[in-house]
Amino acid sequence: MIEETIKNLAEILLELNIKFIFGITGGGRSINLINFLTQKNIKFINTHHEASAAIIAGAVNRSSTNKALSISIKGPGLINSIPGICFNNFENINSISISEDYDSPEQDQKTHKRINNHSLLKQFTKGIFSMDYLVENRNEFFELVNSNDSCPIHINLSLSNLFIKNIKSKHKAKNITKEKLQLIKNSKKPLIIFGNEGIRFFKKSLNKLKVPFLISVSSLENFNIQNDYYSGVFTGEGKSLSAEFKLIKECDLITYIGLKKNEITGTLNIMKNHIALTNKNFLTDEDMQETFYCSEKEITNIYDHIIKKWNIEKVLNYRVSMQEKLLEKKWSPSKCYEIINKKISKCNCIIDTGNFAIEAEHILSFSKQKKYYGSSISRFMGTAIPTSIGVSFGNEEIPTICIVGDGGISPYLSDLKIIYENKLPICIILMTDGGYGSIAKSAPKNSPIEALYMKSPSWIKIIQEFKIKSFECKNITEFSKNISQWNCIEPIFLECTFNEKEYINQTNEIR
Repeated sequence: MIEETIKNLAEILLELNIKFIFGITGGGRSINLINFLTQKNIKFINTHHEASAAIIAGAVNRSSTNKALSISIKGPGLINSIPGICFNNFENINSISISEDYDSPEQDQKTHKRINNHSLLKQFTKGIFSMDYLVENRNEFFELVNSNDSCPIHINLSLSNLFIKNIKSKHKAKNITKEKLQLIKNSKKPLIIFGNEGIRFFKKSLNKLKVPFLISVSSLENFNIQNDYYSGVFTGEGKSLSAEFKLIKECDLITYIGLKKNEITGTLNIMKNHIALTNKNFLTDEDMQETFYCSEKEITNIYDHIIKKWNIEKVLNYRVSMQEKLLEKKWSPSKCYEIINKKISKCNCIIDTGNFAIEAEHILSFSKQKKYYGSSISRFMGTAIPTSIGVSFGNEEIPTICIVGDGGISPYLSDLKIIYENKLPICIILMTDGGYGSIAKSAPKNSPIEALYMKSPSWIKIIQEFKIKSFECKNITEFSKNISQWNCIEPIFLECTFNEKEYINQTNEIR
C-alpha cells in the first residue's frame, strides 16, 4: 500500500510540470518518491543543506514556468529546512516541500526526535497534506496550489489521513466612497505608492501615468515600466536625500495601491492625507488599514483629470540627484552597478541584503530583460546564492548575477559546488569592506571588534577550490575588465574590496 501511494503521489506531482527535485534524501519513503520521479526524467539535485533546497526550489517556481520540489527526512532534516520554507512564506513564493513523517502520533512519541511537524509547519504554509489524503483528494491539492495565496505547501510522506488548511482570513473590501473620490480629485500634488499587487493589477496603466509614483522594493520583481514619473523605491524609512523623503514632504495626498504592510521595511508613520486602494474584492490582515475597492479604470480616469501642480523637472531631479550622490565616489558598489547597466543587457539579478542592496535598488536598471530577485520582505541574509541557483536552473539560457556581502556569502557557500558541477552561468559578486558594514554603522563604540569585522574577509582562495574562476577587484577599472571577460556561460567570482569608512557611510542620507 505504501509503495502504491507513493507512486500515485508521484503521478500527481508530475501534473504540476515538475522538472527538478532538490534536497537531501533519507533511506525511507523519500528515496522511493525520488526513484519514481527520476524514472520520469525529473532531475534530482543533491544540495548541501535542507534550507537551501527549499530556497532553490522556491526560486525555480518564482522565476519560471517550470516547477521544483524540495525534499528532506523527518526530524533534523525537516528542522533544517524550516529557514528555507519560512523564507518562501515571507517572500510570497508558491513552493512545495516534502518530508518523511510517522503515520501516527503514537509512533511520534516512541522516537527520540519528538518534533511535531504540523505545529511547526502551519506557521509558514497554506496547507499540510499527508500523502494518502492528497492522493484521495487531489482536487483539494490542486485548488490550494492554484489559489491566490502565494505561500508554501508541505506534504508529509505519511499514511495519517491529514489535511491542515491555513488560508489567511479574508474580508470584503469596501467600495470607495464619494468623499474619498473627492479627496483624490481635489488633490493638487498627489503621490502614488504601489505595492507588489498594485504593480500587477495596474500594469497596463503605468506607462501612461502622469503622477509621481514610488514602488515597494519587492515590487521591483514585477516592475519593467519606462515612465519618467517613476521616482524610485519606497521603504517607509527614506532619509533626506531619498526621493521618497522629498516627495512625501511635498505632496498633499498619498494613495497606496495594492500595498501590504509587510512590504514596508520601516515604520509607516506619515502625517499626511492618505488613501489605500485595491482592485481586489477581498482583503487580508496584511493589507493596509481601511483599504477601498476601486477599479483600474476608475483610478486612471481620476488621475488623468485632476489638476496637477507638480514641477515635473524638480520631481525628476529628486531621483537623479540621489543617484549622482551614490555615484560620486570613484569606487563603490554603485559604480559597479553602473558598469553592469552598461555591459550586461540581459540577465537575472539576485541581491542579498545589506548596504550594497540599498544602492542596487536605486542604481541598477531593471526591465523585462534584466529582472530583480531579492529578500525584499524577509530580509533574510544569505539567501542570494541558493536563489541564484534556482533562478539559473529555471532560466538556463539567461545569465545570472548574484550580489552578496560579507554576511551573506557564507551561510550556503557549500552549494557553490552545485554551480560548478552544473556549469551554471552565474557571476557571484562579493561586496566586502572586511566586516558587517550595516551593523558597524550603528554599533556602540565599545563593541568587540570580533563582532563587527572578520580576521580573513577574502574568499578568493576558498572559491577557487570549487574550480570557479575568481578575480579580485580593487578599483572600477579592474571590475570593468573582469566582468567584461565573463562569457555569461560559465560561473565566475568577483571579489570587490571597498574602503571600510566610505562603504559604511555611502547610504547615510538615503536610508
